[in-house]
Amino acid sequence: MYLVVERQKNNQRVHEELIYWRKANHIHRWFIEHVQSHCDDCRVYPVNQTQLRALMNQCEQTLLHCDQPERYLPTLYGPFFGSTDYDDLYFLEILRTKELLHVILTAFSFDHEPRILYSSSW
Repeated sequence: MYLVVERQKNNQRVHEELIYWRKANHIHRWFIEHVQSHCDDCRVYPVNQTQLRALMNQCEQTLLHCDQPERYLPTLYGPFFGSTDYDDLYFLEILRTKELLHVILTAFSFDHEPRILYSSSW
């Protein structure tokens, strides 16, 4: 699963990786529910600033309420999705995601920058 920025270089669209997630089914589930209209179809979806802020907020709330993580970022069962346990790896991925989203939201001017896209294709 990737978050990329789409830029124009030499009259071609180029995708530059911003975040790569592996086995982070809880993050993928959030994108399915909030970006992909509940359709898990492995397509590429544009993501806006408001959506990224909402995901960062969910990460923060999950870390603040670590006794109820399923309330904020529930896991998703699937054959390639990794563990559904609410363990240290789950929380480390949330912390990493929150920190990287903060960098992206600070660095990008969403009015003038190229599109940000989410892809779950494997």
